Amino acid sequence: MDFALSNDQILLQDQVGRAIGALAPAERVAAHVRDEGRKPADEAVSQGLCDIGIPGLLVPEANGGLGLGILDAALVAEIMGRHAVPSAFLGPVVAAPLAVLCAAEAEQQAELLPQIAQGSLRIAVALSEQLCGARGDAGVRLADGRLSGSAQMVVDIEGADLVLVADPAGRLVLVKPDAPGVTRLALNIVDRTRSAACLEFSGAKPDMILPGNALAEIGAALRLVLAADLLGAASRMVETAVAYAKVRSQFGRPIGSFQAVKHLCADMVAELEPGRALVWYAAHAQDVG
Repeated sequence: MDFALSNDQILLQDQVGRAIGALAPAERVAAHVRDEGRKPADEAVSQGLCDIGIPGLLVPEANGGLGLGILDAALVAEIMGRHAVPSAFLGPVVAAPLAVLCAAEAEQQAELLPQIAQGSLRIAVALSEQLCGARGDAGVRLADGRLSGSAQMVVDIEGADLVLVADPAGRLVLVKPDAPGVTRLALNIVDRTRSAACLEFSGAKPDMILPGNALAEIGAALRLVLAADLLGAASRMVETAVAYAKVRSQFGRPIGSFQAVKHLCADMVAELEPGRALVWYAAHAQDVG
């Protein structure tokens, strides 16, 4: 099978790569990671992503978005990973529009999708118990129109207006992170470019219940996009290692001239490139069903 990116997808990667490279240079990312508050850098980068239409990647054109597919989102995620962009992506750009498109009623879609595309409505994602398995008694239950339990890994929570939550039956609801009956506990995670928290629910009332069940579609897309993010980070690591091997000298020679170092670099590339093909094809397969 002859599979390659289209000219439009190549152009998308090129243009988004230039824009994100300017928005999130290494110095800015490092400053963001050092900043305990983290909000100023995140807001500046997030606004820049809104300016180039990133929040509307998966939102249909009729609702103000770009109307692109999972493969396009994966290509952007790969760039985000390359630059370690300190901005929300998994929740507001991937999970939220898919949940609304696949599980919401027409009136809900008309209300939510334009706001998601504009970046004025940010939705965090609290689906880890349903997608990855719960630890202990974690998990959120919906009974009599109220939420109880806990979501122990809520991603992209900083600045979120709503949180996408699933109960054990796969029902999706949207709830405000500061609603009565919701307690937020900070999480100190390794990846400081992402925001995360634990939410405890004690009789919290959802803002909106989405009638459809789209948990499988959302989970597949999130895993794929996260894989693309890791692919981008790994690609940048290989490039940095190769560049370092060309300038770092030992015994009067660049270490990149030593056969053992050449083999290490070649092995990394040999492991990485098949991964790129698999990620791209997996995204294409999701788009075409």
